[in-house]
Amino acid sequence: MTALTDARSQRAFRYAATGGLLALGAPLGLLLLRRLRVDSGAFTAEWLMGELASDPTLYAYITLSTFVVMTIVGWTLGRYDERLERDAAIDALTGLLNRRRLTQIVAQELARARRYNNPLTLALFDVDRFKEVNDRFGHAGGDLALQQIAAGLRKMSRAPDHTARQGGDEFCLLLPETSASEAEVLAGRVAQWLRDAPAYCEGASPITLSVGIAQLDTRADTGADVLWQRADAALYEAKNAGRDRIMVAPAPIAAPVSA
Repeated sequence: MTALTDARSQRAFRYAATGGLLALGAPLGLLLLRRLRVDSGAFTAEWLMGELASDPTLYAYITLSTFVVMTIVGWTLGRYDERLERDAAIDALTGLLNRRRLTQIVAQELARARRYNNPLTLALFDVDRFKEVNDRFGHAGGDLALQQIAAGLRKMSRAPDHTARQGGDEFCLLLPETSASEAEVLAGRVAQWLRDAPAYCEGASPITLSVGIAQLDTRADTGADVLWQRADAALYEAKNAGRDRIMVAPAPIAAPVSA
């Protein structure tokens, strides 16, 4: 999330700087039009300097006013572009990354982990008995529960981690340079934070999660789909074992290398 935020915050500055640089050409364009209207003479440096010297106050005003306007326009367009990108990448209810953005990040982190032979772990979270929450407290109560889970994920995750809501009551943590055992500890902290958190609705029980964790195995995992399937299988096992627990997928068996 941090990298995404930094990229967006820099965009408005880039747009504003571009607008300001383009504004510096305004007097030149005006003088070119004037030259073409007056006669067909060459647009030389000597003629240009002479025109500028003939009325420096006028051309300074044109340059400054155009610079200010174009800088403001560039900044506004940059912020609008940032907002469009944010809306396309962020889940509106929780403020976490959405599934579309997470899919892009998984591919990037997968390639980086393979390139540098660093660990990469995926943790999938599913809310236990979420239907009962909606049945008892309505969709508004369900939304509050989801927002509380998102708060716990943000609180416990670290700067390099990627937190996302896949949809419904499913959440995800993508953990670069993190082993499965480290991810298990972090997931346990999230679960404990939710147990200790104030009730999201009056009379509500603490939220519990089933968690499935899988660490990338660069020898056997052929792509993001395989890593995802292993984490999902571990999540399914956690739910079948009674919910409110964390399961770590075993390392896959690498295919034998032919002689």
